[in-house]
Amino acid sequence: MTKPIYWGDPKAKPAEIEKLMARTREASVEEITELAKLAGERHREITEVVKAKMNRPDAQRIRHLRCVEGHSWRSVAGITYMEWGGTFDDWYPATNQR
Repeated sequence: MTKPIYWGDPKAKPAEIEKLMARTREASVEEITELAKLAGERHREITEVVKAKMNRPDAQRIRHLRCVEGHSWRSVAGITYMEWGGTFDDWYPATNQR
C-alpha cells in the first residue's frame, strides 16, 4: 500500500487515519483521466465567470495580497470581500468557501 500524504502529520490520530483509509481506494488511470478532464472543464467555466467580473486593479490587488504579502487564498477572499463590500452578488460567504 502507498503511504498517504497525511501520514507523518503529528496531529493525525491512528483512529482518524484508520477511518480515512477505510474509505480510500485506488483510482484507475481512466478514472484519473476523466477527473482531470472534468477539472479542466470546470476551470474554464470559472475562468469565464471571473473574466466577466474582474478588472485589472482588482486582479493586481489579489496578486499583491497573494504573492507579495503571502496571504492564503482564503485570506485573500476575506480581505477583498471586506475591502470591496461584497461587490459580487454570488460571493458568499466572505471566505468564498462553500
